[in-house]
Amino acid sequence: MLITDMFIYYYPYLCLYIGDFYGTEQSYVMPNADSVMIVHTNSQGNKRVLKKGLELKVCIV
Repeated sequence: MLITDMFIYYYPYLCLYIGDFYGTEQSYVMPNADSVMIVHTNSQGNKRVLKKGLELKVCIV
Protein backbone atom coordinates (compact mmCIF):
# COMPACT_ATOMS: atom_id res chain seq x y z
CA MET A 1 0.00 0.00 0.00
CA LEU A 2 1.50 3.34 -1.05
CA ILE A 3 0.55 6.34 1.03
CA THR A 4 1.16 9.86 -0.18
CA ASP A 5 -0.52 13.11 0.88
CA MET A 6 -2.64 11.53 3.61
CA PHE A 7 -3.34 12.03 7.24
CA ILE A 8 -2.74 8.87 9.24
CA TYR A 9 -4.53 8.50 12.55
CA TYR A 10 -3.48 5.79 14.92
CA TYR A 11 -4.45 4.93 18.43
CA PRO A 12 -4.15 6.77 20.78
CA TYR A 13 -5.24 9.81 18.77
CA LEU A 14 -1.94 10.94 17.29
CA CYS A 15 -2.05 12.34 13.78
CA LEU A 16 0.84 12.15 11.32
CA TYR A 17 0.91 13.92 7.97
CA ILE A 18 2.72 12.27 5.10
CA GLY A 19 3.04 14.39 1.97
CA ASP A 20 4.72 17.67 1.11
CA PHE A 21 7.01 18.10 4.09
CA TYR A 22 9.66 20.84 4.08
CA GLY A 23 9.40 21.05 0.30
CA THR A 24 10.16 17.40 -0.52
CA GLU A 25 7.66 14.67 -1.32
CA GLN A 26 7.47 12.02 1.38
CA SER A 27 5.92 8.61 0.80
CA TYR A 28 5.80 5.50 2.94
CA VAL A 29 5.13 1.95 1.77
CA MET A 30 3.34 0.00 4.48
CA PRO A 31 3.60 -3.79 4.69
CA ASN A 32 -0.13 -3.95 5.52
CA ALA A 33 -3.09 -1.64 6.09
CA ASP A 34 -3.57 -2.52 9.77
CA SER A 35 -0.51 -1.08 11.49
CA VAL A 36 2.48 1.17 10.97
CA MET A 37 5.83 1.93 12.55
CA ILE A 38 7.53 5.28 13.18
CA VAL A 39 11.18 5.38 12.11
CA HIS A 40 13.50 8.32 12.84
CA THR A 41 16.28 8.97 10.31
CA ASN A 42 19.01 11.31 11.55
CA SER A 43 21.18 13.61 9.43
CA GLN A 44 23.77 10.85 8.92
CA GLY A 45 21.10 8.52 7.50
CA ASN A 46 21.00 6.20 10.53
CA LYS A 47 17.51 4.82 11.24
CA ARG A 48 15.94 4.00 14.62
CA VAL A 49 12.49 2.48 15.17
CA LEU A 50 10.61 4.66 17.67
CA LYS A 51 7.29 2.76 17.69
CA LYS A 52 5.99 -0.26 15.80
CA GLY A 53 2.73 -2.13 15.50
CA LEU A 54 0.56 0.99 15.84
CA GLU A 55 -3.10 0.46 14.88
CA LEU A 56 -4.26 2.60 11.95
CA LYS A 57 -7.37 4.48 10.93
CA VAL A 58 -6.78 6.19 7.57
CA CYS A 59 -8.58 9.32 6.38
CA ILE A 60 -7.74 10.45 2.83
CA VAL A 61 -7.86 14.24 2.50
